[in-house]
Amino acid sequence: PKNAKCSIMIHHDRGADKAICERFFGDLKRDGVKYDMIGLSYYNWWHGTLAQAEENMNNLGTKFKKPVMIVETAYPFTLGWSDNTGNFVGTEGQLLPGYPATPVGQAAFLTRLHQLVKAIPNKLGVGVVYWAPEYVATPGIPTPYENLCLFDFEHRVLPGASALGNP
Repeated sequence: PKNAKCSIMIHHDRGADKAICERFFGDLKRDGVKYDMIGLSYYNWWHGTLAQAEENMNNLGTKFKKPVMIVETAYPFTLGWSDNTGNFVGTEGQLLPGYPATPVGQAAFLTRLHQLVKAIPNKLGVGVVYWAPEYVATPGIPTPYENLCLFDFEHRVLPGASALGNP
């Protein structure tokens, strides 16, 4: 449409690191970079706890007065494998307490993350995007992601898919 506006999002890959994100977005502000939204990646096994992600999202929204969105996340529905490629997440130590590597645990994680985003002050939380929900292992196409996608090893949709739309 004639009056449509394209929003510009700046994405940072350290969604639970308050100090690094605050410095990064502060540098953008100082340098006069124009953008509309803040996008963050959040994978607990690389980035930290849900509490750290929550603190960072709330801080960024409040400090920079921009909508915030998790644009990349995932969580395992199992620690098992369906191919011969090692997975990104394969041990209990990589999981968040209270969120087991089960279909229900995956859905609970996504529900909680979505709730945290929606609770960002001043209604600045936009939503959550699941990274590679379809990365199932298939013959000849192995992946280190098959236990993180939103389909089980028989390619049936998991409850986590519904958690994204109905937190």
